[in-house]
Formats: sequence, structure tokens, C-alpha cells
Amino acid sequence: MGATELTPDERKSILVLHDAGLKLSAISEATHRSIEVCHKVIKMRDTPSKPSRRGKPKKVTERDKLQEGLEPELLPRHQTARKKWSVDHGDKTNAEWAAVLFSDEKKWNLDGPDGLQNR
Repeated sequence: MGATELTPDERKSILVLHDAGLKLSAISEATHRSIEVCHKVIKMRDTPSKPSRRGKPKKVTERDKLQEGLEPELLPRHQTARKKWSVDHGDKTNAEWAAVLFSDEKKWNLDGPDGLQNR
């Protein structure tokens, strides 16, 4: 199990103490972090971002996240149509909803063959 990640304030305090001329051991005691962590922060002070993490790459990329969020804008007429539909159908009982077959439903045969051939 890894240690907690340094906050930006902790990084800043390590750099300020180093600029003030303190030794790594004194910085380590003041920040309650190991000497190795303090040394790494000082060594990596000019890098703009965190170093890349080791291990298996993420399955969901940033591009996937962006593409997943793209949807057409709901225009005011769409919003009013949705509201009208919910008002019209809001008073139906569970029994009435059970009789409704939505167009995206699929029939599943769980107890026998469903037309698929095994090879």
C-alpha cells in the first residue's frame, strides 16, 4: 500500500524550506515526510506536471471521456416536450407500466435455445 500523495501546499513548503537553506533532514522533520520524498520534490521542482505513473495503462483514455460527454443540446422545445410527456404519463400505475413494451427491449430465452447455432 502506497503512501498518501503530496498536496501542493506540502510541495510548496518543502521548496520554501529548501530555499531558506535548511538541510534535507531538517526539511524532513518539519514536514513529516521522508528524506527521499523531500529530495525528489526538490529535484523535480522545475517539471510542470507530475511524472507519469508506472504500470498498466488506463483502459479509459481522456479521449474516450471527452467523446462520451458529447451529446446534442436539449433545445427549449425538447425540454417542454419531455415535461409534457412526464405530466401526461405521470399518473400511470405500475400495472399499466408493466403492460408497456418499449422499443429497445429484447426477448431473452433463458430456458432453451434462442436460434443461435453452436459450432
